[in-house]
Amino acid sequence: MQVVIEGQNIYVEKDFHRQFVSQAEFPNYYGYNLDALWDSLSVDVERPLHLVWRDATLSRERLGKRFDLIISVLARVVAFDAQSTHEYKFTFEVLD
Repeated sequence: MQVVIEGQNIYVEKDFHRQFVSQAEFPNYYGYNLDALWDSLSVDVERPLHLVWRDATLSRERLGKRFDLIISVLARVVAFDAQSTHEYKFTFEVLD
């Protein structure tokens, strides 16, 4: 599965979560925050899953440090999956 985040539609962190949840099968109890993102991606969301974040430069400008925090969670999930024995993984790419 591929999820596409449209950066031009992101003004606050919750916009990122809304886009992600609308395209991937997140649990109903998802909390729309970074802890929930980690919990869901590391346990609940089915693989393979590839996230593409378009217009990331614009998102970075609007979100500031929150953008970096989101990216760090996504990178942690990639590292977590790299250590797993599962064939399918979470991956992501950030496009300007």
